[in-house]
Amino acid sequence: MKTIIGIDGGGTKTEFVLCDETGFVKKRVLLGAGNPADIGLENACRLIKHGICGLLETEDCQHAVIDGMFIGLSGGSVSDNTERIRSCFAQEFPLANFKNGSDAMNVISNGLEDDDGVILIAGTGSVAFARRGDEVWRAGGWGYLFDGAGGGYDLGQKAIQAALRELDGTGEKTLLSALLEKELGMNAGQALTRFYDGGKRFIASFAPLVFTAYKKKDAVAEQIIEETVSHWVTIINRAGKYVPHINRVALAGSLFRQKDILLPKLRKRIGREIEFILSDMPPVFGAIREGLKLAGVEISETIKENFLQTYSGEVKP
Repeated sequence: MKTIIGIDGGGTKTEFVLCDETGFVKKRVLLGAGNPADIGLENACRLIKHGICGLLETEDCQHAVIDGMFIGLSGGSVSDNTERIRSCFAQEFPLANFKNGSDAMNVISNGLEDDDGVILIAGTGSVAFARRGDEVWRAGGWGYLFDGAGGGYDLGQKAIQAALRELDGTGEKTLLSALLEKELGMNAGQALTRFYDGGKRFIASFAPLVFTAYKKKDAVAEQIIEETVSHWVTIINRAGKYVPHINRVALAGSLFRQKDILLPKLRKRIGREIEFILSDMPPVFGAIREGLKLAGVEISETIKENFLQTYSGEVKP
């Protein structure tokens, strides 16, 4: 049996999956955040090595034969990280057939499979990618400091901002104030230090309150959601210029748990007939797909079914 490894490293956790060429999952490992921008490149490489050795249940990496492995890591393609990470693992795992890059490649492979097209990813941030053959282009996705809208951080920030503006009288009344106060045990102004200390992930954690307020007909929440969808349309259209005549857009990311609210708005704003596709496969399967291709395995529906049936077992720390 061939040894296939897929790695999906995001801003909060890094997931490692070991399976064979039939898609049967043998082991999963979950570790902490692996973005080199957050923890440093050496620590990121150390974490990834630890996860791979945990899957293989060996510290003898030099003799570990891996038929296909893809390391998709948040921040993995920033600056010269792709080459530096590749150099590290070429030494650590000399018998491994592997590639590495951004965690976005996992989602692209998962959502588009082997087709050309556009994919919109909306989690803590948002980004659209277009793929045509082996070429990939992006629109957005420059991080929470520079992107205008489209992700959980922006939603959480705007919820807090709306509550603060109601508090000082510069903004409209909104249910978001009461929802935040209930969540925090104090009003938004009193919690200001907590917001600054908590940082990006803490602020993003308040994004669901926008949808709660929206369902209760809150006008401010509705405006926030409309701005989010408008941003998505902008980056979808920009990415779509690289793959003209594409009428299918894959969607991925945690915000689409609210698809019943978001998809009708997206369809209305896009202004043309587009089929939006939500994959039922976890992001790490995109890394497994890339690993299978490296191993020369043709990806079938049976492989996908086997993966889904065996994926949700016990996760090793």
